[in-house]
Amino acid sequence: MRQFLLLALLANAQAADDYEEPGRAGWGAFAAPPPLSVQAAHDLMPGQGLVVLHVRPGGTADSLGVAPGDIVMSLNGQPVSTRRELRAIVRQAEAGDAVRVAVKSPNAKILGTIRPKTDPIDLPAVISKTYGKGRVVYFATGFDAAYYLYPYPYQRLCLKHSIEWAANANRPVVVEAPMCVHSTVMRQTKDGERLVVHLFSDLNTTAHRALPVDDVPLREEVVPIHDIVVTFRTDTRIKRIHLEPAGKELEMHKTLRGIQVVVPRLDVHAMVVAELE
Repeated sequence: MRQFLLLALLANAQAADDYEEPGRAGWGAFAAPPPLSVQAAHDLMPGQGLVVLHVRPGGTADSLGVAPGDIVMSLNGQPVSTRRELRAIVRQAEAGDAVRVAVKSPNAKILGTIRPKTDPIDLPAVISKTYGKGRVVYFATGFDAAYYLYPYPYQRLCLKHSIEWAANANRPVVVEAPMCVHSTVMRQTKDGERLVVHLFSDLNTTAHRALPVDDVPLREEVVPIHDIVVTFRTDTRIKRIHLEPAGKELEMHKTLRGIQVVVPRLDVHAMVVAELE
């Protein structure tokens, strides 16, 4: 069982499980002192923590991934062992206030920590957690916005591996191409059924001038991308694969990973169309 911190923005209480009257600050969960069996299983001292019994759907605790069975150790650094103590801490705050919640969870793992310059304590920076069949990864920062502004490789890899782990399934289509190639997959059911993989090369040859954010992106030249590999999952039943708008048939190769085709050249955009059986 791992302990981690959550930064909760308290919402208006909706029911008694918030320990408050409607309109007062609440965090959307019902917790009680853990029984002796839970204390023994999780190395808790008598009078330490509150075990979460119920989480209100859509509440603050639910949005943070707090689940029944988790153990609330403290709020704002103040240990809690009774409902009265938790109620008193929540009552000190107003709706919209941020509260630090220390939680122990049997389904959480700390994947990375960060140490603030002003505090010698290591704080969780990346946390993974399972809830039933669901999976989630928490980052203590806006990684998506950070990668958009400063595309460091480690940021991309963190997002990539987190998405793949959370999805917990084999991708139906895998595209192997330089990072300047964007790919989207859609399924069409009109006049038959097919998977359409749209490829778009965003490679810019204007030395960072005339970018779309500043000017109309008129292209005077293109740099072709060669030998893009597209793999369809092994359980996908495919009759034929063709490249559009060129209207060219692509040769299919069966591999351990699935059915593969190679796009010999991409200038700006193209579509790989897999006709399904």
